[in-house]
Amino acid sequence: MVLTDLTNDQPRFDLFIGGSGSVADWVGDDKAAPRLVDLDQYIRHDSQIMWEDVADFWLYYNSMFRGETYSIPLDGDIHFLYYRSDILDRFDLSPPQTWDELVDIATLLYSLPDSERDWNGDGTPDFASCISNAQEASAWWWAFTVVAPYVQYNGTKQGIFFNTTTFRPIIDTPAFRIAATILFRLKKLGPPFDVTQGGSRRLILDGRCVFMLDWGDMSTLPKETPYSDVIKPIHTPGSVTVQVDGEMLPCNPTLCPHAKPQPSGKLINFAPYAANGGWSGMISSKIPEKRQRESYKFLSWMSSPNISLSDVLNGKTGFQPYRKSHLDPEKWRKANFSETAIPGIINGLKAAINSPNVVLDLRIRGAILYQQSMEIPLENYYKEIFTLDEFIAAVNTSWKDLTSKYLIANQTNMYRASLGLEPIDFDLEVGFAAGGRTAVIAVAGVTIFLIFVMMIVTAYWRNEAILRRYSPNFILLMMLSAIITLTGIIVWMAYPSIETCTTALTLCLLGFPLLLSNLFARTARVWWIQRRSKKLKTAIMSDFQLLSFSLVVLLLSAALIIVWCVIDIPSPTMMRKESSPYIFVTICHSERYGSKLFVGSFSLVGAILAVGCILTWNTKDFKYINESQYLAASLYNLATVVIIVIAVVFAISDLVVVHMFVAFSGIFACLSVVCIIVLPKFYAIYFNTTDNSQECEEASAQETTTDPDNVHVLDLRHSEHFGTQVHRTSLGLKVEVIF
Repeated sequence: MVLTDLTNDQPRFDLFIGGSGSVADWVGDDKAAPRLVDLDQYIRHDSQIMWEDVADFWLYYNSMFRGETYSIPLDGDIHFLYYRSDILDRFDLSPPQTWDELVDIATLLYSLPDSERDWNGDGTPDFASCISNAQEASAWWWAFTVVAPYVQYNGTKQGIFFNTTTFRPIIDTPAFRIAATILFRLKKLGPPFDVTQGGSRRLILDGRCVFMLDWGDMSTLPKETPYSDVIKPIHTPGSVTVQVDGEMLPCNPTLCPHAKPQPSGKLINFAPYAANGGWSGMISSKIPEKRQRESYKFLSWMSSPNISLSDVLNGKTGFQPYRKSHLDPEKWRKANFSETAIPGIINGLKAAINSPNVVLDLRIRGAILYQQSMEIPLENYYKEIFTLDEFIAAVNTSWKDLTSKYLIANQTNMYRASLGLEPIDFDLEVGFAAGGRTAVIAVAGVTIFLIFVMMIVTAYWRNEAILRRYSPNFILLMMLSAIITLTGIIVWMAYPSIETCTTALTLCLLGFPLLLSNLFARTARVWWIQRRSKKLKTAIMSDFQLLSFSLVVLLLSAALIIVWCVIDIPSPTMMRKESSPYIFVTICHSERYGSKLFVGSFSLVGAILAVGCILTWNTKDFKYINESQYLAASLYNLATVVIIVIAVVFAISDLVVVHMFVAFSGIFACLSVVCIIVLPKFYAIYFNTTDNSQECEEASAQETTTDPDNVHVLDLRHSEHFGTQVHRTSLGLKVEVIF
């Protein structure tokens, strides 16, 4: 409804209140004509709003997008850890500083006998940890709360959700696996039933939990319970290790400049997560200027220090501190908060709100869809319906699908804009990247045209003796397989999406093995005839028998495609050329198992090649029925290409170079094989030349007339092959083979 109104030339609403994450969807893609009003023009002339009193995170990140101020903060949402100080004191425990410490302490408390685990004295064993997990309880936010200190250690600009250059999701990384495991363990230390956010609050307010994750407005609620003096907020735990290029490394002053030193000598990186960012006011740019000014005045009044403080301290508004003046202990005393509770509340809030490493919530197109896609997989993970790998795979696939829908280039720059980073000029996909993509498509297109012309010529000349002698059906099928492979390469090099990546994978993994299997089948026929030459009646091998081998290869390829698409579907991934930090290219890439599946596909190809090369070598002297020199050249050529490709794939880490090299290699392999097989035949037909088999046929025919008893006739006409070749076997028998 909001987006519809913002794009309407006659909007019904002047201003909107929403989570700060909404700004990316609401402001629109056109920086020159945003759908929201840039509020800087009003703020700099407004003394009432006292803009300098707003905490830095809300001033420079949460309220801004693409360098402009589009929202006025009314709330400051940050996650905190709440704990029962009396329970920790009872067992001489300190508040946890890291997530590992939280798990250890919660495990210790939960393992106590039932009689010692009654935190509120009602005779019922209670829980160590209470974290909401019910559907529609926004439980996904806790996953980002836990992973935050493992991945953001250089300030808010670093972000936690995606790599700011490649836009790879954080989901399938060591850090997220650690976070998911921690969440799973904490859930097992809590209630055995589903808990909503309100339910988790009720549990700790009733004295049934020691630890709970919640927003800062929870700080105003304990005064209504008997536990008001002992429920205290603290910044969410941190980590002593952080993720760098996929590897977990210990913090040091250079790597983690915002980390806090501990008495043990370790540095702990804290990264409070501003989940939802807090409610903010935004104004439609479609309304008249006068109404824009009036709307701003209302938001300025709502956000002013005194009015906003009354909302923050109310306890029923859901608003939490976001101004420096909100953290004045005297103002909390006047609001009748316990003198004992105030220091813990204020210190906990200050540590998070004033942190230089606050995590900004996701602000890109469809941000809420990305986050909600985690809800059901996370629930299944908690209930052990999903393994950790299945949970991560499900979420990772959903995120990649959404990125494909909204276009990776747009999402990357929107994400960068939310963090205050300069956009990437995706037109810089130049030089080798863009030129290579265009060159591959052009060369593959020309190659398809050439092979198609050769198919027409083959079909036209298929009744010529030379072509009849060498299985024209398989030659045509081989050329069709080459065209399928080349079409897959063109689709692969087009601008990637989930659909084009999957289509390209399917075409290439069907076409190339089929090309190879048809080449192999023609060699296998000769090997079979040579092997059975002593038993002439069993030396028949029909097209149907040979096609059965191609069918087996086709089924194996189809199985590989299905497995590939199920466990790690290829998706658009933006890669940076390692030789230049300013050249980017989006390619189809399977992030988790791509290299293993690639090896699997080439193992299938390699197996066919290996057997084919052996058969070609064994039949090299059977030249009067076999075009052995051409088949051998084709198979050896393919074997060389495959070996070089595999070597390059594992020797070069630049995936852009690898993809281009594999594409050109595939084009070369298809064209060279077809040319080696058919061009000599075209030459012989066009210039009306004879080959060795014809000369042998004439000589053998003469011998047959002289000594007809020594001639054995092998009639293959019923196998749909025509033509005649004669060969003298190693036993001295003359074998006339009629194709």
